[in-house]
Amino acid sequence: MPYTKSDEPHHSFSYQIAYLVNILGLCSWLYLNNHHSSTSTKGVNAINSVAYINGGAAIGKIDEDFICATIDWWPPEKCDFGRCSWGKASILNLDLNNKALFNAIKAFSPLKIRLGGTLQDKMVYEIGNYPRPCSQFAKNDSEMFGFTQGCLSMTRWDELNIFMNNTGAHIIFGLNALHGKITRQGKAIGAWDPSNSKALMKYSVERGYVIHGWELGNELSGNGVGVRIDVDDYANDTRTLHNVIEEVYKDIEIKPLIIAPGGFFSTEWISRFIDKSSDSIQVITHHIYNLGPGTLYFIYCQNKYL
Repeated sequence: MPYTKSDEPHHSFSYQIAYLVNILGLCSWLYLNNHHSSTSTKGVNAINSVAYINGGAAIGKIDEDFICATIDWWPPEKCDFGRCSWGKASILNLDLNNKALFNAIKAFSPLKIRLGGTLQDKMVYEIGNYPRPCSQFAKNDSEMFGFTQGCLSMTRWDELNIFMNNTGAHIIFGLNALHGKITRQGKAIGAWDPSNSKALMKYSVERGYVIHGWELGNELSGNGVGVRIDVDDYANDTRTLHNVIEEVYKDIEIKPLIIAPGGFFSTEWISRFIDKSSDSIQVITHHIYNLGPGTLYFIYCQNKYL
């Protein structure tokens, strides 16, 4: 999942995107044109085309340490295509004393590690106002995403932060964007309740934990996965997150990045979201699964190559 940050004003960002789309369109036209010429039949004239590319003009930039990974929430009971492959790879049960894991992360330092995924929007934190007791995810096919609500204990949060700090990793934490909302017919309605997330932030500041970025929601943009949030509501929720961070981190010079929406790309939705939240967000993220959710691997790749 790419994380990019632009220091340019919003209108420059939009211009750059538009410019990139135009360049891609030109390249596609040239390819189709030449492809047509090479396969032309009798009576069709071939057209020779030349594309000039200015390699010295950058239309965007990435950090020098642009490398990242995700640790997900899925428990061992999560199964797909007849396989339950997650084992103890979850944020909640990953062995943080594993030297191989420690050395691998440290070798990439500073590695950005996103702690999040589908179940982050069913996660509460064991601090402030949260449902007691602090229970783990339990499999329930009648629930959204097939699991009940889960809870992150502050003991585990301490362990994660100490581990990441010792490896030099930068934490990007995915917040529950559905907290306080009501879900009806696949749509999350109402304002985001930031109270539980705010309590987690305050706890982190008091403990001296450095969070590189707070990301609001997972795959809730556009049509959503399981449930969706309208763009106007998402922009308002992002503005709420901005205000919370400004308050909690008011005495800290370098504040965490505000990141969203972490979903699949929809041109109309994301364009409106940028227009409405450009004053409250620093990083736009989207997800790409070029091979799909895993079906291709299990049906084709594994049988053919493994």
